[in-house]
Amino acid sequence: MKMLRMSTALRRRLASQNAMAINAKGQEVLHGLTVEESRFVVGCSDGDALDMSDEERDRYAGLILKHERARMRSACADRGIAKDEERLG
Repeated sequence: MKMLRMSTALRRRLASQNAMAINAKGQEVLHGLTVEESRFVVGCSDGDALDMSDEERDRYAGLILKHERARMRSACADRGIAKDEERLG
């Protein structure tokens, strides 16, 4: 398995959130993201957000939303929650 490079603290946080997955190629990724997208998010998460350009911040925010949606879909599927039940709360 090819693991994403990140700090121990970030790895612990992501693991506790069940945020990581293994793709079909045996690569560690964040749920819903490609390897490249995952590397970008991890790099931004481990780095200093103040050093990011506006474009990088926008990309980071969009990828976080994409990741969280995928993570929630996965969590709901694991619990057997149908889409209609999700909407009803």
